Amino acid sequence: HCYQDANRDPAGIDRLKGRLYRVRYKDSPRTPKGFDLAKETDEQLIERLSEKSDFVRWTATRLLQERIGGRKNGALGMALEGIVRDRSRPHRANMHALWAKLGGGDEPSPQFERWANATDAAARTWLIRVQTDRLMSAGIRLTNFAVPREKDTPESLLQIAIAAGKQAPLGPDSAKHQFNTLLGVLSFAGEDKLIPHVVWQNLHPLLEADADIFTSELKLRWLKLKPVAAMMPRIVERLLGRTQFDAMPVGELFALLRDDHPQVGRQVLEVISAKVQSGELKGEKLDQLKVAMAEPLTPLLAGQATHPLASDAALLATSWGDQRGLPQVRRSFTTRGVQADLRLKSLNALISAKDDSVLSAVSDVLADKDQSAEFKSQVLLAIARLEDAKVSDVILEKFAAMEPSLQPSAIELLTQRASWSKRLLTQVGEKKIAATAINLNQARRIQALKDKDLSELLNRHWGQVRDTRNPDRDKVVAEMKGLIRKTPGDPFAGEKVFKRVCAACHKIYGEGPDIGPDITLNGRNDFTQLLSNVFDPSLVIGAGYRVCTVVTTSGRVQSGLLVEDSSQRMVLKPAAVGRPGDPFNVKTVIDGTIQVSVGKLEIFPRDEIDEFKLNELSLMPEDLEKQLTSQEIIDLFAFITLDKHPKDPSAKRLPGVSAVSPRNSLNPADFPSMVNEILPGFSTSESGELGLGLLTEHLGRDNVLRTHPVSRDKPCVLSIKLTPPADKKTKLILDVAHDARGDWRLVVRGNGQRMADEMISKETCSKGWRTLTVDLTKFAGQELKLDLVNQANDWSNEFGYWGGARIVTD
Repeated sequence: HCYQDANRDPAGIDRLKGRLYRVRYKDSPRTPKGFDLAKETDEQLIERLSEKSDFVRWTATRLLQERIGGRKNGALGMALEGIVRDRSRPHRANMHALWAKLGGGDEPSPQFERWANATDAAARTWLIRVQTDRLMSAGIRLTNFAVPREKDTPESLLQIAIAAGKQAPLGPDSAKHQFNTLLGVLSFAGEDKLIPHVVWQNLHPLLEADADIFTSELKLRWLKLKPVAAMMPRIVERLLGRTQFDAMPVGELFALLRDDHPQVGRQVLEVISAKVQSGELKGEKLDQLKVAMAEPLTPLLAGQATHPLASDAALLATSWGDQRGLPQVRRSFTTRGVQADLRLKSLNALISAKDDSVLSAVSDVLADKDQSAEFKSQVLLAIARLEDAKVSDVILEKFAAMEPSLQPSAIELLTQRASWSKRLLTQVGEKKIAATAINLNQARRIQALKDKDLSELLNRHWGQVRDTRNPDRDKVVAEMKGLIRKTPGDPFAGEKVFKRVCAACHKIYGEGPDIGPDITLNGRNDFTQLLSNVFDPSLVIGAGYRVCTVVTTSGRVQSGLLVEDSSQRMVLKPAAVGRPGDPFNVKTVIDGTIQVSVGKLEIFPRDEIDEFKLNELSLMPEDLEKQLTSQEIIDLFAFITLDKHPKDPSAKRLPGVSAVSPRNSLNPADFPSMVNEILPGFSTSESGELGLGLLTEHLGRDNVLRTHPVSRDKPCVLSIKLTPPADKKTKLILDVAHDARGDWRLVVRGNGQRMADEMISKETCSKGWRTLTVDLTKFAGQELKLDLVNQANDWSNEFGYWGGARIVTD
């Protein structure tokens, strides 16, 4: 109240000067007059450590820390050690005594260290935490208190792992100690989910310089332990990415895993194969790797087909051109009864080896009517790495006979190289393939190749490719709004349209891939926003959903979402294959749920990237309305404008789907339903001048709620209770406007805390409206009372206009 008074009247600041305000919580006991902890004795402060009051307890702790730090004798420190060990006192007193001692800089006695290590897990954890920095700054190697033990709690193990990561580089002995400490922590972690992550974060930087020491320590005892062995694939990937490349530790690790941990050994071989096939390992690095892996691989390639890793060894050997694995890999791909996953791995190995038989074998697979469309689609995705001009001949020869669901995958393949695209566009010009088979994203890719003849073919047979948003989409959005509002739709029919058109990229209610946003909770809080997202997708593109186009030195072009961008490589997540209006080209139904396969991540070594471009247009095509009938559009929106699945009887339509019936009311009984039409879940019991109003339009925006402060000092408050998800970021997005003749103050409160305080006026709004975002993440997992306050400013046309209030989680 004092703050508000000062804001309204600057002279109020003078009235506050010289006043002392006592603040206490509800009916908590008042402190006596003359209360001053700084004047109390050490013994009195120690007794205060048992107080229930946080303020008293923490103030006593601080004062004891200051007294310990300012004295040379250790009597107070020894007294606090006694309090820590005194189990007749409350546990809070034990811990505050420990924090006072350690925070004051008093070294624990040897007897206390022995007691803590043997008896008290919490004390041991804090000893490790506090003393680590002291020992490290003095260049002292961690001693017995930081050696992990089986009886350690997860908290102690975490502190030991952190301590090991802080160890100064003091030579081979130091590195050996760090590795043993971290691997020891991992071995005792049990089912703890956090500890392996902390261990990895502190372990992987050490591998850059001391991989040999790490390998030596593994041999002694650690590799026999399952939690340690399970981390080896990540270790190998890190070793292969070192600045000073050395393949020998990788060969040594695989030799240790090959017979004792074959399943982990298989994962290691898969990591190596993937890097060879992507081109990340080549030249001198690859030559080193072949030498390092020669001895452990030789028995597996010499006829030991019964060994569990024989097939994986053949895949790796073939990938780098070793003929010993070639016959087995060829058989694995061409034999129909072999597991699909192994066949695809074999195909990737043959492509990497540039095997002459690949294209013929692929042709046979595509012609085989007994092969699933899903498998054939994955084959088409894989052969994009081939540089053979004959690929287009094979694909186009079989295109007309392909399953309709497979044809989009073929188009996706043919638009990735100039020679293939020329053959494709020639057939489009000859009317053998419809121009609509090529979607906008694929046309953009063809344009990115910057081949003059190819661009002319594209313009002639497909059309002009735009690089910027179409400004006419505003008209389409307005047209679709009118269509959807005037005609009811069938949400169950709309669900079928969604699965056919949208679910290739978007997930809803747990179904679909993770390419575009999961629209269960994102993008559907407001009808106007939803219309824009669907029919004008390039107007606003989320930071994580910008399309990247990569052109390689070999002439291949690919586009997708950027997953990784490092000095070694660039990784893209390609879009789902197909175009709006087509059925899924790759789908599997498991327990009634459609699983959409969108192809693997595409990895491009940095030195093979000729050009990289961040596109201005969305990956989602603009012309959805041309792919669907009017009724399909209406049904689709009947489905996606429900806040729950249509099977749920409590499902409600999003605000704004239907045009509001304009009206005013001074009756508080009408207020909840009126507010709910624009701001679902919110309510109010009071509004001032003219009461509440629902407007069909205000300053260019339709469906608007109007409020007014009750009086100069009493605002109109719109409230809601909710619980933000504990594991996500949550924000409130408000669209608000002012009266053309006035302004007002918007205050947002969360559980009484002021989260925002903004003037809504001509100066702060654009065309009368303002969008305000408020972060609610601090209330994650808690019950939250959220207040939106229409507060008076100068008591002149203080009307508040509300276009929407959206709760968004990420």
